Amino acid sequence: MLALGVGASKRESIRRSSSRAGVPLGPRSSRGLWALLSALPLSVLAACVPFHLIRVVADLEAAERRWQQAAIASYSYTFQWICFCPYQRVRITVVDGIVTTVIDTETMDTVEADRYGTVEDLFAFVDDAVAQQAAAVEADYDAVWGYPYTASVDYLRYAIDDEVGLMLTDFEAVPVP
Repeated sequence: MLALGVGASKRESIRRSSSRAGVPLGPRSSRGLWALLSALPLSVLAACVPFHLIRVVADLEAAERRWQQAAIASYSYTFQWICFCPYQRVRITVVDGIVTTVIDTETMDTVEADRYGTVEDLFAFVDDAVAQQAAAVEADYDAVWGYPYTASVDYLRYAIDDEVGLMLTDFEAVPVP
């Protein structure tokens, strides 16, 4: 589980409990957030969900669908948190949906995996920012497979050094033998 994100069970709990004026905020709500919101007049919509998060949720849902359809369980990628934190770029290997190794790309040392995770954990990072109604959330997703390759979150508009981002590069799916 990512230290800066939330785990799958907590993520599901956030989806079930996070709402404002009765409109679910999580991307896997049973009624489909985007379908629900698109049917509402803009004035009602603005009262239910912060306007700046509507596109974020729609893009997140579409990206997660692409990722699920790709059904990639084993892969590796280079990753970096972008924040007011020590710089460290790592190579993460995931086998059957579980992080197996995290290697610092500069020193080639093995790194504790508690700050790093799977692509699903990266989706959870964006989803958690939406659930918390962060002041600004931006994410870019791979057009084919859907994984997030950049994301940035500013939790508090006027706070300094609360911003957190991520960058994913060199994604490689591992073929199934």
